[in-house]
Amino acid sequence: MPVSPVKTHFIDILMAVFRRTPGTDEEGYFKLLSKELARFDPVDLRAAANQIALDADSQTWPPVKHCIRACEVAKAKRLAKDHPKTNTSVSHDEPTLPQSAAMRMLAVHAGELALEACDNDWIVHLLEFVQKNKRIPDESEIVDLKAERDRTLLKVEDQIALYRGKDSLATHFVNVLVEGIQDHRVSVTKRMREKLKAD
Repeated sequence: MPVSPVKTHFIDILMAVFRRTPGTDEEGYFKLLSKELARFDPVDLRAAANQIALDADSQTWPPVKHCIRACEVAKAKRLAKDHPKTNTSVSHDEPTLPQSAAMRMLAVHAGELALEACDNDWIVHLLEFVQKNKRIPDESEIVDLKAERDRTLLKVEDQIALYRGKDSLATHFVNVLVEGIQDHRVSVTKRMREKLKAD
């Protein structure tokens, strides 16, 4: 019998983080979780699992609806990246700028700031700000973005310290988490530098 993608790309990753399910029916929880998440792509399942793990503040599995929401967000982010001309949102909030448009805005109006962000590992935070607010941040907001970068790095380091060396599953989770974050940052930085050179 083939292994469910939900188990491989979501449940197995989070097994290294969570030890108990909400309520008393553990089997029922995982059956419902597998059923509700079956419609999602493995890429979205893996991205959602990594984000849930990063945000975890206890060893109890989150409610099923929280897992569904995390997968919806991961799917929306992937679709927005794959189809930058189509604003994809999981809510009725005002749509964000496509990442390519945010890069173009930075290249034209704040090239030096974008280069500094690339050199100091906060370009992802800067781009997310521009996508959301459709403008270049002011000085106080730049300070906040750098602080957010520092908080993110500390949170990742805390997760690594918490799970590294426990068992093979925990080590796998740490590797997936670190590689995912690193690959995303490197990819974004590369595309931003290319945009700066082109403009």
